[in-house]
Amino acid sequence: MVSESAGLERIVAVCDEKNIGSWRIMEKCGMNFEKMIIAYGMECRSYAISREEFLRGVQMV
Repeated sequence: MVSESAGLERIVAVCDEKNIGSWRIMEKCGMNFEKMIIAYGMECRSYAISREEFLRGVQMV
């Protein structure tokens, strides 16, 4: 598992707000929408999942 082997507390991802497919996949992975940001020169959606949220989801599968 990435969060375990890398010792990460949170995983964060961003995508172009117009790329609905990308943000739907982040939501399916259990990531939560946090806020709109400017990244890479465009308006993006920011998503994140904590180690605890990730591990709860893994244990449920």
